[in-house]
Amino acid sequence: MPLKNDRHERFAQLVASGKPAADSYVEAGFSPHGAAQSASRLRRNPGVARRIAELEPRFISQRQLTVGKTIEQDLRSRVGRASVLQARHDKLEKFIAERAASRPTAPAIEGDATVQVASNSVPGWTTGLIAAKLKSLGKNLPVVVEYELDRATLSEMREIERAIAEELGQYVEKTDIGLQAGSLSDVPTEVLMRWREEAAAAADEEAAKAAAVDPPKETLH
Repeated sequence: MPLKNDRHERFAQLVASGKPAADSYVEAGFSPHGAAQSASRLRRNPGVARRIAELEPRFISQRQLTVGKTIEQDLRSRVGRASVLQARHDKLEKFIAERAASRPTAPAIEGDATVQVASNSVPGWTTGLIAAKLKSLGKNLPVVVEYELDRATLSEMREIERAIAEELGQYVEKTDIGLQAGSLSDVPTEVLMRWREEAAAAADEEAAKAAAVDPPKETLH
C-alpha cells in the first residue's frame, strides 16, 4: 500500500528500483545536505522498509523483462544481419556453380566474337574457381587468355564467412586455435570445408609450378 507521506513513497519507489539511497533521498525532495546519513535512517523506518520490500519484486520483474527484450532484439538483429550475409554468400556460390557448368570463354576484344574452348583443356575449370583474363604480351604482339584461380571471389567469400561467424558468436581467431585437439569445434562446417578447398587448390597450384606446367593459353588474333 502506498505511503501517506508522498516523499517517503517516492523514496521507497526509487530505492526499490535500484537507485542508491542517497540519490533517492535527494530526488524524493529532501535536502542534499547529509543525504547519505538521512537516507540510511529513512530506509530503516519500519513503514518505509516494508514499502521497499513490497515494491522490490515488481521492479526486479520489470528489469528482467527489459533485459530479456533487449537480448531478444539483439539476437534478432544479429540473426537478421547473418541472414543477409548468407544470401550474399549463396549468390557467390551460385555464380561459381554456373561457371563450373559452363564452357571456358575468352572475353571478346573490340567486338570480336567470344572464343570458347573445351572445359577439359583448362585444369580445374569444373571447380568453378578458375577465371579467364586477357594478357597483352606487348606492342604488336598477340593478346593471350590466361586462366587462374579466382582469388578475388574466394577472398570475398572468406570475408562473408568470417562476418557470419562473428555475428553468430562462432568466430575463433586463428591465433587462438593453435594445434590443440578439438579447438576447431566452434568453427562453422562451411568455413572448414572452404578452408579445405582452398588448401587443395593451393596444393594443386604449387604442384603445377613444380612440374613447370605452363598455364593454358588461347591466342586471340
